[in-house]
Amino acid sequence: MTANALVVRLHEAERPSRAGPDNIDAEQELIGSLLARSDALGSVLPIIGPEHFAEAIHGDIYSAIRAAVEAGQTPSLAIIRQHIGERTFNADLGGVTLGAYLARLLASAQGVGLVATARMLRDLWALRQIGAVADDIGRDTPEGFEPTRYLSEKFAALDEVRAALSDRERTSASFGQAGREVVEWIEAHLKGTASALPSTGLRRLDDEIGFNPRR
Repeated sequence: MTANALVVRLHEAERPSRAGPDNIDAEQELIGSLLARSDALGSVLPIIGPEHFAEAIHGDIYSAIRAAVEAGQTPSLAIIRQHIGERTFNADLGGVTLGAYLARLLASAQGVGLVATARMLRDLWALRQIGAVADDIGRDTPEGFEPTRYLSEKFAALDEVRAALSDRERTSASFGQAGREVVEWIEAHLKGTASALPSTGLRRLDDEIGFNPRR
């Protein structure tokens, strides 16, 4: 039985009849790859959050992986159990525990194209949000509603989705630029051509980062 066949939609009753597009296989690949390569979390963290997973349990697992890495821990199955909780870790997913499910995802992970996969899952989330706004039209309109105001509210909801995507793209670009600048400075430092670091105003911190006022 494949890992995908073991997924139980724990919140199925709470999801709307038209849930929108998703890609559970891609969610599984991302989760498995992050379990196998926790160092890859930094490349997807600016792009995707737990709320972007269509399968709620995948969002919970992602949160546990992130919490483990932020605590300086390697997200092994034992560590994930600590962060996600014993009850959830041993939950029955159609004849297999969550722990066994994670082990299968880890074993089948390819670990390639994680950034592209994260962007795809985030964009699928955006499409689901847009679909939810469209589904509400006609359902939440009180008798005698004012169309212009109602339309403005729907546009505002769509703007929030677009803003969420833009904010994450900006953050991702900022992280990427910062990373490139750090690498360039290190290379220049090794060659002896790096410019002096600015003072932080704190002597002990200046000593730690190598600030030299005479340079």
